[in-house]
Amino acid sequence: MAKTVARGAGDSPTIKKYIDKSPLEELVRRALNREAPVANILIKALSPNAFIDSLSPSGSIGFKSIPVITVSQGFYRVRSTGGVFDVGVEDSGDGVIAVGYIELILEGSGLTILRIPENPVHRIMGIKVTVVKGVDHEVLLIHKSGKRAVDLSEIIVEQGDASRLALVALFNTGSILQARVESIQGAGSSIEKTILVNSTQGSRVEVEDYSYIDNPSVSAESYIRSRLEGGSIAVLRGRGMASRRASGSRIVYGIESLINDAESTAFMHPFLDIHSNNIVEARHYARNYLLTMDKLFYIETRGLKPDEAAMLLVHGFLTRGLSRAAREIILSNISSS
Repeated sequence: MAKTVARGAGDSPTIKKYIDKSPLEELVRRALNREAPVANILIKALSPNAFIDSLSPSGSIGFKSIPVITVSQGFYRVRSTGGVFDVGVEDSGDGVIAVGYIELILEGSGLTILRIPENPVHRIMGIKVTVVKGVDHEVLLIHKSGKRAVDLSEIIVEQGDASRLALVALFNTGSILQARVESIQGAGSSIEKTILVNSTQGSRVEVEDYSYIDNPSVSAESYIRSRLEGGSIAVLRGRGMASRRASGSRIVYGIESLINDAESTAFMHPFLDIHSNNIVEARHYARNYLLTMDKLFYIETRGLKPDEAAMLLVHGFLTRGLSRAAREIILSNISSS
């Protein structure tokens, strides 16, 4: 039977280890010591209104879980002044480990798509998203990994007052993935983070999401959803903190897993740390769904083949609640095997 493990007494969601992360530690060590060829990423504009500048390594300051590894290029500032903004990331192709740091500044309302295509190399990737005061923006991150790739990623979000951000990040995982997401918000701002993990090949995945509310009238919603099969193991942690200054704010954390076989396991840890007695809403949940034969049979009786029935359930699970634009892009980038 597929396994979902709830957090027990003394099992801290910030320190408990369920997967072997030594390959990640080895990846960082080899990159820092130049024991393996290290290459930088390349960025290209896929839409005409893209503004891209190269940065010095100091432009990557602020990341907490990934090291700053100096390469000839690989540090970029990308500005969006509004509208649809499409940017692609490529590996330079001359290394075993690709590193890159991107600062994404959202100065106008619109939609930004950041595409990181599948590649056999290992990656260390840092992305910082800054939303200017009063801006309403949607960001889609499509991150694909090679089957044997080891990936270390971090996303930092900083929002100005009265801004709104919908962030959707899809990770089609390789061998091992560690991803950390953190958001800090200005007064009257709102954020909805949706982190999607699509693991189909026995991957080892750890996702940590943090929301810090230190201003009044802030709304923070964070949803982590994982699709697991092939003996995959996922550790999904969500931690929301509201300080005494967070009066009139709300915070919601939801973690869900769709488990497709008996060999896969999900560890889910939603956690709230509330220091204000004037919170409008504070709730969290963890849910597990099994892809059972009765569910598949019900859909198959409507005329679908078994594989089509399974993917219909996967698509509905991963894209629930997304905007139309996000749903169409995510569906076109979900790996089925």
